Amino acid sequence: MDSKQVILVRTDLNMPVGKIAAQVAHASMLILLNKMDNERKSGLITRTLYLHDNTPMEHWIQGGSFTKIVLAVPTEDEMMNLHYKAKTSDVPTCVITDEGRTCFNDRATNTCVAIGPSRIDIIDKLTGHLKLLK
Repeated sequence: MDSKQVILVRTDLNMPVGKIAAQVAHASMLILLNKMDNERKSGLITRTLYLHDNTPMEHWIQGGSFTKIVLAVPTEDEMMNLHYKAKTSDVPTCVITDEGRTCFNDRATNTCVAIGPSRIDIIDKLTGHLKLLK
């Protein structure tokens, strides 16, 4: 089973390259963190990732390729609409909201969305119309 993850980046924000890189990294990591159970004991936090056999997430992690594609999305409305469509299709998804400390004039701003990992055909059905981020 081939799987991949896409990260949608808003192009209307004109973010610096370094900011984009950080936001994309946040999005990819948050998908995994959201799948983990946390347990606190004696000041330590243990995080456990439970994967079901033969799922796109399991193949994505166990395969070791961690395929990610970064796509340009022109507006926040389109980005959030795709996030909603992924969520209602049971595809892992998350929104990254920057706190605005280094960009965006101290305003919280939705910068990107991670979708997947999921089967390539499902991801392509949701996001196949978008272009690679340049």
